[in-house]
This record gives sequence, structure tokens and C-alpha cells, in this order.
Amino acid sequence: MVAGYVVAVILARHLGPSLYGVYGIVYSVLLGAELMGRLGVPQALSRLIAQREGAPRDLEATGITLTGLIYLPLFIAFWVAAPWLGEVLNVAQGARLFRFAAIDIPFFGLYFTVSNILAGRRDFGGESTAIFLYAAAKIVGILILAATRVTIEGALLVNAAASVVTLGFLATRVGLASIRPSLRDARVVIRLAWWMGLFTFSAQALVNLDLWALNAMGGNIPSGVKGLYVGATNLARIANVMAFVMTSVLIPTIAEALSRGDVELVGRAARGAGRFLIVSLLPVAAIGGGNAGDIMALVYSEPYRAGASYMTLLVVSHGMLFTMYVALASMLIGISFEIEAALISLAAVPIAAVLDYLLIERFGAIGAPLAAVMALSAVATTVAARIRHHLGEILTWLTLWRALALGSLAWAASVVIEARGPLLLVELAGVSSAYLLLAFAIGLIRAEDLELLRLRRRDT
Repeated sequence: MVAGYVVAVILARHLGPSLYGVYGIVYSVLLGAELMGRLGVPQALSRLIAQREGAPRDLEATGITLTGLIYLPLFIAFWVAAPWLGEVLNVAQGARLFRFAAIDIPFFGLYFTVSNILAGRRDFGGESTAIFLYAAAKIVGILILAATRVTIEGALLVNAAASVVTLGFLATRVGLASIRPSLRDARVVIRLAWWMGLFTFSAQALVNLDLWALNAMGGNIPSGVKGLYVGATNLARIANVMAFVMTSVLIPTIAEALSRGDVELVGRAARGAGRFLIVSLLPVAAIGGGNAGDIMALVYSEPYRAGASYMTLLVVSHGMLFTMYVALASMLIGISFEIEAALISLAAVPIAAVLDYLLIERFGAIGAPLAAVMALSAVATTVAARIRHHLGEILTWLTLWRALALGSLAWAASVVIEARGPLLLVELAGVSSAYLLLAFAIGLIRAEDLELLRLRRRDT
């Protein structure tokens, strides 16, 4: 996540709002295509590997082979569709830029699949090392560009190079037995991957529709405004790292616990995840929204301060609500209710599309984040209701109201306290620390929560 923001800051400062907006559109379409193109295979592997005893190398080899068979056609399709994508999304020189972006597709697909294999093995150390390597490769590449000449094409090539470097490391970590071509377990993987892929497709559509709709429908909206929106979106998605971590850990952990009949661990993991989400996401949304303009100006540059209104709403929709939705859906998938997660998510996509159309037409650019707040509120609430149905209450009303009250105080403090430049970092740290202390004082964070963290290694 930090590497992503190093890249974002350098590109935003060197390209300016207009060209940075173009990069944001191209990269969001690429990322959406890559994540949708997984078709659920990596996530399915993570759960299936966790459920099997021993070393299921045939299953891992099947997953890697299926990934190759999926991502090669996806690369070709993306390359062929590049001119059309540029025209539909109003991207100047779109064919050239989307084809540069396409280079990353096959390498990213294999990188992500092998990473999920390590998650299924619960080799979180290897998975984390790969992510750090991916991040470092991106930072080194973008710094080289900054020292020479920053272009959109160069940034897209850096993205592909990072995937290639990380894939090389993962190949040595996973072992040759898992890399050889095999389709032995294809039926088992595809049966589960279908629903998980549908969920991933829908989730990526939900988190990107507002940006895509704004660019496709906002012909009269200045390109600089779209650049501000891209910058605000990138900052608002900081909290999404929690969704990635929870998906990576919860699915194999819950699946393995169920395979052993350890229902108590499933409930404990769900309750712990629920408390962590509400305690951590509310202050992120409150403090981020209360300081939106100052944060935009500090991270990018002063002209980006004008994007504060977008970030205020996006930190709620893309930051808090989307993270909660994905993390809760991962619980459904872990307890083998992936069909529910997929159908709920799929049903929300047309609703989000209609909201984008109506609100952008009526209110202009600000209608896009408003639509995202409404759509993601609905889907997160629905998934939470299904979790409660299957696992019981994972979050008490008292905890929720305490968190909301404390989050409101954090927001008010962020609005009242005026700090810019480096002093803003002092304010953010101070308000965050005060939130944690008050959370402990009113019982939102309890001593046993800290004890659980301290004893976690022995528990596991």
C-alpha cells in the first residue's frame, strides 16, 4: 500500500491532474480486468488447499495451469479491445496506453495465483515477502522514472516489471512440483472458482463503477476534475489493505477450522474480525474525511486540495464500506456460503450502475461518490445480515454505538483543529492516539483484546 502511494504521489506531481486522471482511468481498468479475470481460481485454491491434509501439489499445479489458460486469452482480448476501451472511456491515445497496460496481465495473474497457494498453505511469511518484493520493485522503477522522465507508458511498464520480478521469487518458493502443467483437479477447482469469480467480478465492478461512469458520462466535466477524483480515490482506498489481509487470512483459517470441526475457532475469528473492522475503520473514515483537503494537498500538491469533497465521501464508500463488505464476504466464503456472497454482490451491480447514471446526471461529479456510498451501504449491510444469520451476532449494538460516538468525536476534532503541511501529520497522530486511549477507557478496546494478541502465537 505504501508503495502504491509512492507511485501515486510521484505520478500526480510530475504528470499534473489532467494526465494523472488519464493514468488513473487506464490503471483502474487494467486492475479491474486482472482481478475479474482471476475467475475465482486463486481464492478457490486458497480454501481448497487449507481444507486438504498433507501437500496437495496436484491441486496447486492445476490452479497454476488454469491461470495460464485464463490469463493468456484475457491478455489477447484486452490488447484487441484497447482502441474500443480508449473510445468508450474518452482516453486520448487510448489504444496505445491500454496496450502498454496489457503487458502486465499474464504475469500478474500467475503472481496472484501462486501468492494464494502460499496463503492456502498458511505460509504467510512467504506471501508477505512476495508482497514486499512487489512493492520494492515498483518503488525502484518509479524512482528511476522520476530521475529521468515520467510518462504514463513508463509507469505502466514499471507495473509489469514488478509482477515479473515477484513471480520469479514465488516460483522458487512454491517448488517445481506445483508448477508442472496439470488439470487433474480442474473440476473441483472450477466448481468453487465459478462462484468466487462471480463475487470478485461484482466486487471490482462495485468499487470502480463510479470512476468509470464519471469518465464515460462526464463529457462536460473538465479533465482536471477527473484527476482530482482519481487522487481522492487512491487516498480513500488506504483502508482496503485490511480487506486484503482479512481475505488472505480468514478464508484459509476458517476453512481449516471447519475441516477439523473447530466451530469455536470459527466464531472467535468472526467476532474478532467484526470488532477489528468497526474499531479501526470508523476513525480512518472520520479523520480522513475531516482532514480531506489538507491531506490531498500534503500528499499530492496544493492544486489537489479542490478534491476534498470527493475524498470526504470516498473515504466512507471506498474506504470503510467496501473494506467491511469484502471482509465480511470472506467470512461467508470461508464457511462455504460463497454462492450467497456472489449473488448478493452481483445483484448490487445494476443498482450501483443506475445510481451512478441518475446522480451524475443530476449533480455532476459529486454524484459519483454519492452513488458509491448508497450502493456499498446496501451491499455491506446485506452481507452483515447473512453473517449474523449463519454465525450469530459478531458485533453488539453497544459496541457499534460506542464506536460511532467516538468516531464522531474524532471527526469533529479533525474539523476544528487546523493544521497544514508537516503539522498535519502531528494532528493525525494526535487524534488517532486520543481515539485509541478513549476507546480503551470506554471499553471499546478491552484488556483481553490486547491479551489475545499477546498470546496469539501460543494459541495457534
